[in-house]
Amino acid sequence: MTYHDYRYRFLVANVTQAVAVLAALRAAGVLDGEHPTNMLGDPLDATGNPTSLTNAAFLGRRGRAAVEYVDENGDPQTSPACGDPAYIYLHVRATTPPEAIGVDLSAYGMEPVSAVESAAVLGVWF
Repeated sequence: MTYHDYRYRFLVANVTQAVAVLAALRAAGVLDGEHPTNMLGDPLDATGNPTSLTNAAFLGRRGRAAVEYVDENGDPQTSPACGDPAYIYLHVRATTPPEAIGVDLSAYGMEPVSAVESAAVLGVWF
């Protein structure tokens, strides 16, 4: 079976537009069911906030700023930034080819991201 990876990010402020495009992707057969299992990330509601899977509008994750902390030995540590905190990242793996979608994702504020940027925020498929 051939899979197609769709990796995008959108501004947190544009979450309403993103939810609208997800409905279009669902209609095109790119998303699996009402609560897709073919997306990486955490369950997020229609406002982009964490929720339970049963209340999720989609799966994704916000980018994170770098964080400094003190470890158990009292040593300062830095957790590096992952993506941009102003964005929510999506990664969908589907059998639907890009030409069959029929939706201009950029019209909804979706920006394609590299596999490296996506993996830093969302992880990867195993």
